[in-house]
Amino acid sequence: MPLETNMSTRTIANADQSRNPSGVPTRAWSSNEAIDAGRCASLERPAKVWRRNRVLSALVQFTRTDLKVIPVAASPATRFRAVIAKPGAAASVSRLSLPLFLLLTVGNLASAAQLQITRNGDGIVLSWPTNVARHITVESASSLSGNWTPRMESVDATGGTRNMLIPPGDTVRFFRLADPLFAADAARGGALYDAYWAVTGAAAPTNNHPLWASRPDQTSNTRTGPDTFRCKECHGWDYKGVNGAYGSGSHRTGIPGIFETTKTTPQLIDLLKNHHGYAALGLNDAAIEDLVRFILQAQIDTSAIIETNRTFKGDVVRGETLYKLGMGSNVGCVTCHGSDGLTPPPGYPDFTEYPGLLADDNPWEFQHKVRFGHPGTPMPSAWAGGASLQDVADVSAYCQTLPRAPTPGNAARGGALYDAYWAVTGAAPPTGNHPLWASRPDQTSNTRTGPDTFRCKECHGWDYKGVNGAYGSGSHRTGIVGILGTTKTEAQLADLLKNHHGYAALGLNDAAIEDLVKFIVQAQIDTSAIINADRTFKGDAARGQTLYRNGMGSNVGCVVCHGSDGLTPPPGYPDFTEYPGLLADDNPWEFQHKVRFGHPGTPMPSAWAGGASLQDVADVSAYCQTLPQSPP
Repeated sequence: MPLETNMSTRTIANADQSRNPSGVPTRAWSSNEAIDAGRCASLERPAKVWRRNRVLSALVQFTRTDLKVIPVAASPATRFRAVIAKPGAAASVSRLSLPLFLLLTVGNLASAAQLQITRNGDGIVLSWPTNVARHITVESASSLSGNWTPRMESVDATGGTRNMLIPPGDTVRFFRLADPLFAADAARGGALYDAYWAVTGAAAPTNNHPLWASRPDQTSNTRTGPDTFRCKECHGWDYKGVNGAYGSGSHRTGIPGIFETTKTTPQLIDLLKNHHGYAALGLNDAAIEDLVRFILQAQIDTSAIIETNRTFKGDVVRGETLYKLGMGSNVGCVTCHGSDGLTPPPGYPDFTEYPGLLADDNPWEFQHKVRFGHPGTPMPSAWAGGASLQDVADVSAYCQTLPRAPTPGNAARGGALYDAYWAVTGAAPPTGNHPLWASRPDQTSNTRTGPDTFRCKECHGWDYKGVNGAYGSGSHRTGIVGILGTTKTEAQLADLLKNHHGYAALGLNDAAIEDLVKFIVQAQIDTSAIINADRTFKGDAARGQTLYRNGMGSNVGCVVCHGSDGLTPPPGYPDFTEYPGLLADDNPWEFQHKVRFGHPGTPMPSAWAGGASLQDVADVSAYCQTLPQSPP
């Protein structure tokens, strides 16, 4: 029986020297045909056929007592080469008890790595080095064109190799090392481990997981519903289950972890699909494979990066840089969480799991979220972005230095609320006009309606001087006085905002009111200190260019989002046209406010919160007035 039909083949000489010379005549080989010792036949076919089997290539080398597989350079993206061989006089069929072997292995092994077959009585042992990814498994078939199925024998990892015993009497003629998780995504598997439904888009499960009632400890962990379906709830954020952080406390179930599991890929797939019932819950094969790849490839011994006192084994200084600039190919954490970690990510106004809080409170969960993201959100995976484990340790160590929660009265947040409160709180924009709009002294100049009438700046101005400042004339004039130099106490201001201005009825809670008060009392400025009468900034443009590039205070440079010329739309805002050069020149009072307090509802950081000085703001603003106002 021919090995393959309608396929070109060619002889490879001196396979024991791992050479593959070109120009050798082609021919077809039969499985019953003798092949000289040290020679083998190569089969080639398009990659798309072999990719279905998820295997990569290697050369087979024969000796008198065993077979060794040595990796060769082959690009599975273009062509695939499978090498088969049959012992000649130097290694008889009877010595190995099987007439023919097909052995393949992954192509990214170390140069010295080998797969070998040795006798074990009437059976054989397949051995491969421990530097091969743990998700690689053994498959077998009765013929080359047969149905390849995973071997379910246990794998023993001792002595620097992984070993599988094939028992006597096995009629299978072909074996291969295969990657059943060829297309699996370990990063997605890590997110599925957290909350699978948030990843797949399925509805959250109801009732309890079928295995929940059989947990060894029935009293410590009394959670119900979706929590019981989270892998982490039994096996822990440190993957050690009862032998780790979940060995005591309200999360204890008594179930062991998944760390250093000895189960093979086929065994884990079967366990998750059937015993754990995730196939019946709607997880498809791809999701199951993602989970298995996470278990075998991406989980770690968290003690490598977390001390027994719960602090991270990281470099805080380097971590601060990574927090700002990013790990691997990912953007910096500051983009969504702000310089102090207290900014709610875009679209999540009620977010309170601040990096400083979570890193300190549950470092094991924190490292998992950093490495695999928060399921159902845009948070990127450091694993997928190519960050190293040391990167994760360093940025996590830095996050443990950040504040755990906002302090009462956040002037920076108050400055953003002054701009557009609903964009900060996540509330729907108000409808109709503000109740006090109809009583404005000038009823004709400013004819705006709707949400604009609820913006503090619409009456009191970006320079905080109201009718006595830039809004003293023009289409924004209301005739209302500003807030600069107010003599009211903080209690009087809070009462004014809550009751007279009606913001309590509009949904602003006490914390938001207090933030606004702190902004008025602490953070508003006389803008004439940094803006000339001709609307130019009183700043050093050369120094401002450096700040624009490198950042002010603890914030990253403006260049990160706006580009070197200020004409790059910030990430996530492709239609952005309020370029720094345009706004700085057109409305310097608004520009200084946005620089100091950010643009509400976006990741733009606050220079005030980042610790920038007023001169920093003046300098960077002066530089921005030199930038182009629009694309050419």
